[in-house]
Amino acid sequence: SRPTLAAIKCPTLVLTCDTDNMIPPEASVEIANGVAGAKLVTVSDCGHLPQLEKPQAMTEALLDWLEM
Repeated sequence: SRPTLAAIKCPTLVLTCDTDNMIPPEASVEIANGVAGAKLVTVSDCGHLPQLEKPQAMTEALLDWLEM
């Protein structure tokens, strides 16, 4: 789907985790760079499931983004 990233015109949050071994953070950076105006947030000390591993950090990232 990389070629279609530039076609995304809606506000976009790309949330990644620094120790995710299923979707490497580098892939999330590539996605965020491909979508104009996307915001990239990296949750520290977290693997693939921030909603379980770091729910407060994930909630804060979502709320900050929604308040923009």
